[in-house]
Amino acid sequence: MEMIKRNRKSWQAKILYIAKVLVIITVLSLLAAVLSSVFLAFVGHLVPENSPSFRLWTNLTFAFTSLVVMIWVRYGEKTPLSSLGLIRKKALRQLAAGWGLGATFYTIYIGLMILFGHFQIASIQVNPQLLFQSCLWLLVWLVQSHAEEVSMRGWLFSRLSRELSVVASVVLSSLYFMILHFGSGYFDLMRMLDLFLFGIFACLVYLYQGSIWAISGFHAAWNFFDVTVFAPLEDGVSDSMVYLKNTSSGNLDLINDGTGLSLVMHTLAILYLVHRIRQRKGV
Repeated sequence: MEMIKRNRKSWQAKILYIAKVLVIITVLSLLAAVLSSVFLAFVGHLVPENSPSFRLWTNLTFAFTSLVVMIWVRYGEKTPLSSLGLIRKKALRQLAAGWGLGATFYTIYIGLMILFGHFQIASIQVNPQLLFQSCLWLLVWLVQSHAEEVSMRGWLFSRLSRELSVVASVVLSSLYFMILHFGSGYFDLMRMLDLFLFGIFACLVYLYQGSIWAISGFHAAWNFFDVTVFAPLEDGVSDSMVYLKNTSSGNLDLINDGTGLSLVMHTLAILYLVHRIRQRKGV
């Protein structure tokens, strides 16, 4: 009976801790959103809201997320920024390696999509203005993706893992990451599952590398190619921002559909990372 009471108290303490962590990350996210809204209201007086420049500034406001989280860690928690996985050693190397891996991963994805007949190349457009815009977007996606990784993996996952098992921390932080995208037009079950699997993949990369840089690079490369270069599934993206325009062949099934293929690739990557992590630990 005493053991049951202790276990009950232990679970109650864990539930309270989870609630506390989720409240903190939600408050930090809302604060960053308020700062972003104020900033965009100012920018809206300078550039049209339907212009490519405004979309660029909109994504840059993710920097407020990084800023708010880092201020909280430094002055609220009074812990070093390295606790977010912001390790200086080999930072640029890991960021570049992650970006290269993400670019390779997405190129394979698009190649398979074309091979399966779901997309075909409609046109290729390259001009100096497009190249310049793409270079800007490359930097913007680095800022945006890094902000998500700092908040979701660097803070949320690492804080949950202080009191919970790695598996529970991975699942909870990935669910929260998925839920955050409910307001971004991702209401399709397959896409939400894909986001959940990406969250798991990102946590495992963070665990394997011991820092946030590699997964930040991977995340940035995926977004860059998915929206700025190919944009096969994103709606409302200006054609002036892409190199390749793709059209659907109409073959929609689990493998041929873009989201289904992404699910398969993320699952394989997760299994590989689990194997490597277990191998490193000698399990």
